[in-house]
Amino acid sequence: MKFSENWLRELVDIPATRAELTHRLTMCGLEVESLEVLGESLAGVVIGEIIEAVQHPNADRLRVCTVNAGLDAPLQIVCGAPNARVGLKAPLAMVGAKLPGGLEIKSAKLRGVDSFGMLCSGKELGTDADASGLLELPADAPTGASFASWLGLPDAIVELSLTPNRSDCLGLRGLAMEVAAEFGAQTRLPAIEPVTPGHAEQLPVRLTAGAGCPRYCGRIISGLDACRKVSRVAGRAPASLRSPLDQRSCRCHQLRDDRAWATAACLRCRLHPGRNQRATRDSRRELHAARRSRSHAGSRIPGDRR
Repeated sequence: MKFSENWLRELVDIPATRAELTHRLTMCGLEVESLEVLGESLAGVVIGEIIEAVQHPNADRLRVCTVNAGLDAPLQIVCGAPNARVGLKAPLAMVGAKLPGGLEIKSAKLRGVDSFGMLCSGKELGTDADASGLLELPADAPTGASFASWLGLPDAIVELSLTPNRSDCLGLRGLAMEVAAEFGAQTRLPAIEPVTPGHAEQLPVRLTAGAGCPRYCGRIISGLDACRKVSRVAGRAPASLRSPLDQRSCRCHQLRDDRAWATAACLRCRLHPGRNQRATRDSRRELHAARRSRSHAGSRIPGDRR
């Protein structure tokens, strides 16, 4: 179980430092396995907006961008990212900034053109693994503002090694209540209001496991922008939002309807012993009768050799 320290502190008043919090968690039976600090090396990184982008006169893969960084005058930045375009907002490392990994930003001349800073990808900032282009920010991101502050950083990602009897702490709400009890603090748990569907589209669900899985709920969400963008809530993505459990410790998977949900979903809890199934990263797992697995009707289980 991984969680964002900042997110947890939004849900409960914790009268303790980070070190004391992690110590008390371990002492109350929620062992802290690891802790990763995010955003400590982002001083000097601001939100920039590209107001002009022209082809570099001496390089086919470079563009000369004029960037509004909230200063008296815009900055000239030479950029090789394929998604650099007018109107895009992206993190801008100013001259003098030191990025994660020790990279210090300096003014430079790239193929004969001066560049005064660097537009950044998520990987260069340590906030994302994607290095294919600039980290795209929403249009309402405040130009010139500190990128770290806007994203809710610095933060710490804490990983807990939970025992099987503490499934109540597999979500932020349960963890917040446990921490509140440990410190004698008050929680600020948000109300969870039902969301009225905006369309009538449905996908049928067929359950074949009987008592092993008597209920399965799903919802189709459409209209999402599939572009590589980030928002303040995405700062929690490396932790809780990437967990297969939601805030309430309920099992929760996000699936693309043009792939996994193209046909009716089917849950199976008892599969034939010895069946070989492909898992993530092309690894393979041998299934046992007592183990539970998820598959989908209308197509074979990956690796199914029936």
